[in-house]
Amino acid sequence: MITFKGMKSFFSIAFVVMLLFQSLGLTFGTHYCGGKAVSHTLMVAKLTDMSCGKTSESSSCDKHEGREGIHKKKCCQNEFVALHTDDEFSGSGATLTPKDVLLFTAATQQFLDYITSTPYSADYSKYDPPLISSDLQALLQVFRI
Repeated sequence: MITFKGMKSFFSIAFVVMLLFQSLGLTFGTHYCGGKAVSHTLMVAKLTDMSCGKTSESSSCDKHEGREGIHKKKCCQNEFVALHTDDEFSGSGATLTPKDVLLFTAATQQFLDYITSTPYSADYSKYDPPLISSDLQALLQVFRI
């Protein structure tokens, strides 16, 4: 059973880990060779040496040999996507209306009721069957052989 204290601890730890990874300045690098993604790397700092072993001047990468006026396309290239946080926090100017607060409160209450509720199980231990007013088998002439 999930308790409120356990859920609070889980979300606290999850947010701390998320903040830690954002403050590390993680960088996701992709190396493209010939227009196709060859390797992906997750790194703490941006590296510039992600190569597949070929050089840009390699003969297998030349797409436009012997044509004048057309420049050679680069064979290998790197693409980096950095994830980091700003040093200064600037809060947004969003305001909550009473309708938003009411909706959030109702949704939270429903969620907590769903988590803490126990599955319904009927208790038939005190159930008394109805009294027999007449012999239905004889009345309907249904007999077991």
